[in-house]
Amino acid sequence: MGLPVAIPNSTISFMDLKADPSKIFTCFVIMPFGETDHRDGSQIIRTTGGEWAHIFERWIKKAVESFQPHRFRCIRSPALPGNFIKGIVNDLYGAEIVIADITGSRPNVYYELGIRHALQTGTIIITQDFSAVPSDLKSYYCFQYNYTKEHHLYETRYKEFEAELHLKIAHFFDNFFASDNPVSDFLGYKNAFFEERFLNEKRELTFLVATARDVIKKNYALCGQLVKLGKHVAAGGGPENFEFEETLIFDFFPFDLLFSRFVNTKWELMPLDLIQNLAAFWQHIRYQFLPIHQGWHVLQINPTSEANHNFFELAEATLADRDKAEKALDSLVTEFEKLSYTLTITPNLQQNKA
Repeated sequence: MGLPVAIPNSTISFMDLKADPSKIFTCFVIMPFGETDHRDGSQIIRTTGGEWAHIFERWIKKAVESFQPHRFRCIRSPALPGNFIKGIVNDLYGAEIVIADITGSRPNVYYELGIRHALQTGTIIITQDFSAVPSDLKSYYCFQYNYTKEHHLYETRYKEFEAELHLKIAHFFDNFFASDNPVSDFLGYKNAFFEERFLNEKRELTFLVATARDVIKKNYALCGQLVKLGKHVAAGGGPENFEFEETLIFDFFPFDLLFSRFVNTKWELMPLDLIQNLAAFWQHIRYQFLPIHQGWHVLQINPTSEANHNFFELAEATLADRDKAEKALDSLVTEFEKLSYTLTITPNLQQNKA
């Protein structure tokens, strides 16, 4: 007898994050293009569009592409007029790292930051004015850098910025791109909720499978008694003077109950093909024992019927599958007991060839 049931693997897998010189990761930068104002204490600091281009080239891009041991290319969205948001959503989704400079509190930067948070982890927030950062974001990957227009201070300030940025990037790699924003926090809580629901489904499913196994084993034991009865009849004895080891009643209620539960329960976290295969298996077993159940009633009503000989042969043929089926059923229950919630973490570390 075949057992057409496949148990899904229960593993936790992470993408390999070891340094690979052939990989080039992408860092996408969202930042102002035009003139911005922000406060430094009581002073208003104005940053021009030209200065923002300088900050990208000589601060952010330079620091990102000096990171080791992984290789990065650093890009920013083009300053195009009109509706260009559709063009950068792919960059916001596909980049392994996104850096958001929220200095000046530009709406488009916050909007793009929100899109990134909804799509991926791996976001670093930087600003020249930490006091202006919304309180909801301060506890995440956010730090202030000290931009200066004074050339003699550039090397010192840049090195401080580079060290802090490298620290944040390294943390993502070391922690498998853990939650870094309110959206991924929520999804983490949601994942815990799903795990609890999975465990409830697992307990119910394991109980149903174990119950079915016990009923099937009982029916095989009854087939064994029928085979002994057939030998007794063949030797000239009658059913009325045969001593049964236990009451010979084939119980089909559990089969009907189990089948009904499988097809009517809203299994949300169990693989659909697994449930369908199990339902088909119970139905197959029911069809196997149904003729035995019916033949036993015929034998009780008419012990001298010529059909009884075929009935005993059918019982013997069914019993021939007993060892194989019971081992498979025991294995099935064991596999369900070991079934665990599977969380596959696939941080967006796509491989780009140089």
